[in-house]
Amino acid sequence: MKRATLALGLSGLAGLVLFTGACGSGAAHLEGSAVPFGASPAPSTAPVSPASAPVVTATSASPSAPAATTKPATTEKPQLGTVIGPRGLGAVRLGMSMSAASATGLIGKWVNPATGATTPEGGGCSMTAPLKEAPSDDATVYGGKDRGIIVISAYGRIRTPEGIRIGSSKAALLEAYPTWRPIAEENPEADGRGLVAVPGNSKANYRIATVNGKVAQLALQFKTQDCYE
Repeated sequence: MKRATLALGLSGLAGLVLFTGACGSGAAHLEGSAVPFGASPAPSTAPVSPASAPVVTATSASPSAPAATTKPATTEKPQLGTVIGPRGLGAVRLGMSMSAASATGLIGKWVNPATGATTPEGGGCSMTAPLKEAPSDDATVYGGKDRGIIVISAYGRIRTPEGIRIGSSKAALLEAYPTWRPIAEENPEADGRGLVAVPGNSKANYRIATVNGKVAQLALQFKTQDCYE
C-alpha cells in the first residue's frame, strides 16, 4: 500500500516537471539582462548627455564710462576775406549799420574826419573807420547814421570777383569791365578815376582809379553817395 502511494507520487512529480517545461517554452522573451527579483539593475554604460546649460562668456568688467560733456558752441570769428563785391567785403556789407559793422570787430573806431567827433551828427556820409587788417589807413569804410555803410575801400590782396585788384593792368581792367571809363575822359586808355557797374548788384558801382596804366585805387560803393566827389 505504501509502495503504490510512492510510485504515484514519483509519476506525478515527473508529470509536473514536464508540464512546467512545456509552459516555459512559450514564455515571452524579455529584452535586457535578466535581473533576479528584488535585485537592483546594473548601472547603464551608455553615456548620458547632461542638460544643455546656457553658455556664459566671461567678460572683463568695464569701468563706467564718464558722462559725456557738452562743449560750448563756438562762434566763428567774422572775416574780411579776399573778395570785394558784389555786396560787401566779407562780413562788412554795404548798408550795414555803423553799430553792426563795429560789432564784427573788423573795423576801427568811427570818426568824423572834419570835426573829430566819434558819434554821427545828422545824416549823410560823415563818418569813416579803418579796416583793421589793412596795412594803411587808405583802406577805410565810409558811412552815416541814416544809411549805414556807403563805401568800402579795398587794399593789397583784395580783389573783385572778376579778378581785378590794386596793381592790375589797364588791359586786365578793361577785359574784366569793358565799360569802365575815367570820369574826366572818354578815352578808355587814359588814366584817372572811373566808375563801372557791379555785376550782381544793381545798386552799386566799383570806383576804380588808374595811374600809369595800373589800378591804383579800388572801392565798392552805392551808386548814390555823398561821401566824396
